[in-house]
Amino acid sequence: MTKAQKNFLLITILLVSLIQMPGQATSPAINKIHTEVFPNLPLSVIQTTFSITSLCAALGAFIPASLIRRGIVSKRGIVATGMFMFGLAALLITVLHAHYWQLVMVAAIVGFAAAMFISPMISVMVDNFHGAEGRRAAGLQSAANGVGGIALSILGGYLVNFRWYGGYLLLLAGIPIGILVLLSFPKGKLPRIRRSDEEGTRAPRKRLHTDVYYYTFFAMMAMFMFLVGVGNVSVHLSRSGVENYTAYAGYCTALMMGGTAVAGALYKRISYRLGDYMMVLSFVLSFIGYTIISRFDTSIPAILIGSLIAGACLGTMMPQCIHSVSKVVDDTNSATATAFLNAVAPGLGAFLSPVIMTNLTTALAGDSTKYRYQFAAFVALGFAILVFFLTKYRASRRGDTDTD
Repeated sequence: MTKAQKNFLLITILLVSLIQMPGQATSPAINKIHTEVFPNLPLSVIQTTFSITSLCAALGAFIPASLIRRGIVSKRGIVATGMFMFGLAALLITVLHAHYWQLVMVAAIVGFAAAMFISPMISVMVDNFHGAEGRRAAGLQSAANGVGGIALSILGGYLVNFRWYGGYLLLLAGIPIGILVLLSFPKGKLPRIRRSDEEGTRAPRKRLHTDVYYYTFFAMMAMFMFLVGVGNVSVHLSRSGVENYTAYAGYCTALMMGGTAVAGALYKRISYRLGDYMMVLSFVLSFIGYTIISRFDTSIPAILIGSLIAGACLGTMMPQCIHSVSKVVDDTNSATATAFLNAVAPGLGAFLSPVIMTNLTTALAGDSTKYRYQFAAFVALGFAILVFFLTKYRASRRGDTDTD
């Protein structure tokens, strides 16, 4: 691949990453849907409905990985399909939005669309960018994800004021981006799996390294913590008596993605020094951000600052996990590995966050978002301590001090 082709590929990957987190565009509508559109449904049900997108992304992640591994489709074709499905979901919601089941259906379509493109896109990046070039690509991809989240959050917050489903319309961008994918991504497929002539059995697969599962778990928990902020901020602002709270909720989710973007942009420089301790930093940032939001729950500036800090958890966690996993995979299993890391991990984390956190904190202290944020902060602190000692242990087993 020539330098110009690589640059075109990276630019397209960054454009895809801009709409990688559709929930940022739709989450400002959570409280409006709860109070005006479907007032008979409890908040936890509405939050869980939005997280169906993440669950479907996790459940569907291995479909494209399996098709790619068997040489049935190319990564290019799968990523483009996901982009076009985003556009389809945006068109559907404009005519199918009167009933609750329609909201569930569109959320599922968006989820399966994300399953189509997120992991194969990261897999293409891992296959084509290595070493220092790979670090740069991982950081830029995370930053683009953050910048896109900012734009989706702000625009989604404003569009909710006109139509509760307005945020979904931003997914129409998937159509032109899908066309760019077809033009820039490598066209080749993996060779089809063939049966052995002698034994009549399929050729053995290369097993995934255990590090893939290690980093997948902590990537899942980082998304678990991140969604506490995204899923509760509109309710938190509404109960604090903030006027035009949907727009401010958009600002808060935008700042969370802004934190992701800044951390991603700084990742290459910081990660050289910290290595896997970047994962510790991720949970510490969640602890600080949510503590600020909880302690200063009536101060809009404090909530905005806390959102910015908490959002940086993804920008520190995900690039480090991607970079570390890239060292233990090759082009034959990178699609499966990235399915775990970039679809299963964030998908399950986002789905389980409201299911566990909202219901657990409601049982412990009623429907208090202030308590929910503080509880989440201490959970994040606990994970920071755990990862710190695990990182020291893993480094000692290698017989050196290299944490990268």
